[in-house]
Amino acid sequence: MFLLKKIGILVCLLFILSGCTVNYNVTIDENNIKEDINVNDNITDNRTKEDIISFYNSWYPVYLYDGIIDNYNTKLDDAVYYNKSNLIENNNNYNYTFSYNHKLKDYPKTTIWSLYLLNNSFITDNNKISISSGKSIQIFNNSAITNLNINITTNLKVLENNADRINDNTYTWEYNLNNYRSKSVKLVLAKENNIEESPSNSNQSEEEKTSNSNNEINKESSNMILILSILGVFLLVLIILLKFRKI
Repeated sequence: MFLLKKIGILVCLLFILSGCTVNYNVTIDENNIKEDINVNDNITDNRTKEDIISFYNSWYPVYLYDGIIDNYNTKLDDAVYYNKSNLIENNNNYNYTFSYNHKLKDYPKTTIWSLYLLNNSFITDNNKISISSGKSIQIFNNSAITNLNINITTNLKVLENNADRINDNTYTWEYNLNNYRSKSVKLVLAKENNIEESPSNSNQSEEEKTSNSNNEINKESSNMILILSILGVFLLVLIILLKFRKI
């Protein structure tokens, strides 16, 4: 019941925008996620400049927390909020960005991931990071958003993906009013340092180092014996030659 109240009262920063394009940009490495929500907002018959400025000046929580938000104009002490860029005006278009940097483990607790992606899954372990969403993204329901682009950038190795397009290491899913009920996100990343982080592999590495060190010692000993043997043979031949000369 409490969660339903929060869903009903919490107006997501993507949810009430009017006739705009939202670029949801996420950058992922092994331990962190950077989240940037870039908004191109427009003045329309149903949305005034004052509406846009009021929306921009409000405070939007990053994570779910034990409190009910009644007024986004008030910044609460026990909540974490998105950082806001400057509001850029160009004729009837306004551009601004909400951003936050997360630890990898904290991202599933964000308001956007928890409440506005349907049947989503974010799983991370020592080997992989798996991201998937169900079909029908919630932010299109009862809103006037026309386009949503989800852009995930990563330097990690990509094992699986169903992106609409790929540009270098950025994977993009393009949502609009015609496909948001049928499209889903799937992305599986490999953690590049998982072998180094594994205790068993670390122990094995130490064993290999010890073995290599012993091999080097044995090799040096063999070389010394060979040199001494050659010197011994040389001295023996020299002694025999000297003896024959005396005879």
